[in-house]
Amino acid sequence: MFIVTVVLGVIAAVLLAAGYCKGEGQHVTGLKSALSMTVSIFPPLVFAFIVAGMVQVLLLAEAISKWVGAESGFRGIFIGTVAGAMAPGGLFVKFASGCRTLSFWSGNLSRELR
Repeated sequence: MFIVTVVLGVIAAVLLAAGYCKGEGQHVTGLKSALSMTVSIFPPLVFAFIVAGMVQVLLLAEAISKWVGAESGFRGIFIGTVAGAMAPGGLFVKFASGCRTLSFWSGNLSRELR
């Protein structure tokens, strides 16, 4: 994750410098656009992380595996589809909270299988 952060930071710095060097105020316009996106995405993202954290604490990995795990079949696909459709927030919120939740559950399951 650290490498991804560094690479994104370098790309952002290069693009910001390119906008500044162009001299038409594009760096300011780009920063204003980034701030606007941050303001609209940040609150749902925070709440999604809270929900994902609480689900990890309150629901056992075995229960989740039973509902949407490899052996749940079409029922698991249906439950995952309905839960994803009902979840608030856009792609950023769903992707971030889903990845964190899945990595937590897979880590718990792999520890239990050892």
